[in-house]
Amino acid sequence: TSLFGSDAAAQKKTEKGAVEKRRPDLKASEIQVVAQEKKDVQSAAQQQVGAYTVETFAQSRARLQTLVDRLHEEKRCVACELAGADLAGEDLEEVDLERADLSGAKLEGTDLRAANLKGVNFTAANLKNADLRKADLYLADFTDADLTGAQLQGALVDSTTFTGAIGAQVEAAQE
Repeated sequence: TSLFGSDAAAQKKTEKGAVEKRRPDLKASEIQVVAQEKKDVQSAAQQQVGAYTVETFAQSRARLQTLVDRLHEEKRCVACELAGADLAGEDLEEVDLERADLSGAKLEGTDLRAANLKGVNFTAANLKNADLRKADLYLADFTDADLTGAQLQGALVDSTTFTGAIGAQVEAAQE
C-alpha cells in the first residue's frame, strides 16, 4: 500500500509540476496579449494626438517652400495648399495649379499666362498687375481679390466668381 501510496503521491506531484509548468506559459501568453493591447491603445492614442497636432510657423513655411519648389520644377501643383504663399513676380506661365488654394497669396506681377487655374481659390489674393491672359479660370474664385491692373484678355472666365474683387479688368472679363 505504501508503494502505491508513494506512486500516487509521485503521480500527483508529477501532474502538479506539469500544471505548474503550463501556468507560466499561460501567464506569458496573457502578458503578450496585454502587451499587444497596450501597444494598440498607445497607437490609437498617438493617432488621436496626431489628428490635433498644430503646425508651427517654421514647419508651415518649410512645407509651403517645398510646394513652391515643386511648382517651379514640375510646373504643376494640382490641389496644392498654397494659401498665403509669396509668388509675387514669379514666372508661372503655363503652370498647372488646378484646384489649388491660393487664398491670401501674394501674386503681384506674377506671370500666369495660359495657366490651368481651374477651380483655384484666389480669395483675398493680391493679383495686382498679374498677367492672366489666356489662362483657364473656369470655376476659379476671386472673392475679395485685388485684380488692379491684372490682364485677363482671352482668359476663360466661365463660372468664375469675382464677388467683391477689386480691379477695372474684372468687368471687362465678365462681358
